[in-house]
Amino acid sequence: MVSRCLLGECCRYDGEPISAPAVVSLGEVVEFVPVCPEIGIGLPVPRDPIRLVRTSSGIRFVQARTGRDLTARMRKFCREFLSGLSVDGFVLKSRSPSCAVRDAALCDERGRLLEETQPGLFAAEVLDHFPRVPVDDEEHVGELLARAGFGLPPGTGT
Repeated sequence: MVSRCLLGECCRYDGEPISAPAVVSLGEVVEFVPVCPEIGIGLPVPRDPIRLVRTSSGIRFVQARTGRDLTARMRKFCREFLSGLSVDGFVLKSRSPSCAVRDAALCDERGRLLEETQPGLFAAEVLDHFPRVPVDDEEHVGELLARAGFGLPPGTGT
């Protein structure tokens, strides 16, 4: 399973493609199953950015400009999408409020950036649902491949 944007698809919030050559190179040896959870819940491209917001009732998945809370939609998508899924691993987009494995920014209810980070909403569900399956982001995968001598210099794996 791979974040769709890492394959060069223009599905990010800003509609711009990104480059993840290390991930794309894995396509020579694995079969990708692409996913974009934000498109999965019906959001368009481009779209208003989303933030993870810590509230008294827990972490919320909120469009920053509008204040629209999409938490329930994302959790429903996660349950339905991950149910019965059989995969060997996940490579997800770092720093994404949906897909970050460890480094999604977290805000308080006033929109102030907190010092801590956490998994994105989709990634958190993946980690919970697949505790024995490798889950990582494109940055770490790129560095691992570079160190293993797969032709990518360190720092270019993203």
